[in-house]
Amino acid sequence: MRILALDYGQDNVGVAISDLTNSVARPLAILRNDKNLNIHLKKLIEQNGVSEIVIGLNISLSGHLGEENCKKMETFSGRISKLGVPIKFWDERLSTKTAKMVVRERSRGGLKDRRVDDIAAALILQNYLDSK
Repeated sequence: MRILALDYGQDNVGVAISDLTNSVARPLAILRNDKNLNIHLKKLIEQNGVSEIVIGLNISLSGHLGEENCKKMETFSGRISKLGVPIKFWDERLSTKTAKMVVRERSRGGLKDRRVDDIAAALILQNYLDSK
């Protein structure tokens, strides 16, 4: 069974997935964070045999999760929990910044891909997988 990771954003949600051995993460999709999000996630879960979802937590560099972030994550994870797949939270510190660096490096190499959200999700998931 695979693990799915989500990088929450107010407008978009980055999605990444593990390989079958749960050792390598790869970007999968960028989904709109709208009323249809769970429909799209359910399809990805069914198509890929997902047994667990990891949601990145936006923790400050000092190690704190602000009150506003707590409320957003509580609401978001409540929506995701309706999919019936166990959820774990993982520290996402610097994942978006690192993803932007990856995109910048790709563009220097001639690739015009500007995706960041799914790369950030893959970084979160890889960090989680490496910790196991």
